[in-house]
Amino acid sequence: SLEVLSVPKEGSNMRVIARCECGSEKEYDYQSVKRGMSTNCGCKRKKYVDEKCFEKANEESLYWAGFLAADGNVHKDRVALAILKPDVEHVKKFIEFTKSEHQLQICDKTNKASVSFHSSKISEDLLKFGITPRKSLTYCPTDVCVNSRDFWRGMVDGDGSIFAPGHKGYKHSQIRLYGSIESVSAFKKYIEDNVCATKSSIHKHYSIFRFNVSGVVANKIIENLYGGNPKYALNRKYESAKIAANVH
Repeated sequence: SLEVLSVPKEGSNMRVIARCECGSEKEYDYQSVKRGMSTNCGCKRKKYVDEKCFEKANEESLYWAGFLAADGNVHKDRVALAILKPDVEHVKKFIEFTKSEHQLQICDKTNKASVSFHSSKISEDLLKFGITPRKSLTYCPTDVCVNSRDFWRGMVDGDGSIFAPGHKGYKHSQIRLYGSIESVSAFKKYIEDNVCATKSSIHKHYSIFRFNVSGVVANKIIENLYGGNPKYALNRKYESAKIAANVH
């Protein structure tokens, strides 16, 4: 806060001397101080975020790159993540990963939990994962992503589904991924290259595409993505994975 030390001079440009809580004194526009528009001398540092969190491709950054590719938003240097309020703990995990001091936002009207921050460095680093502005219909995983189970777990957590037998009347386990044709095609190839062959096909789903696998093959995929107690996974999907494929 600012402590006004002088009486404002009459006139169109009333100026005062004020002391910031850090101890510095300088001249301010009186109306700006009076209305609360000027509250400090500029000593308040901007909120911290780990600028290097996406600098290297590793288990953690690949997971969150996958999740952001599905459910995140990048606009210029602004990075945002917003998901349904019941999954608020996952936003907290993202805040933990980025070491962000930015506040968790809860909106009852939209039923969303979110966090956002500005970082040119992070925005640029996300490009190597293929994450660009307006990516919803055009997202294409890059070479650094396509063979990472952590990345695909992030994608499924963000824009996929896992169903255990008995859920919603399904007789067999199911795993789905929704997204651009490039992303679901890359997911299908990942499965065929790293898990097992599949006869499942890609289908159009409104303006995007869907890849759905069920039965024994679904169990193998779920085990591949969610087995081994991964550090990051969306809680409710991890619980479904444990039931569907007995992962631990």
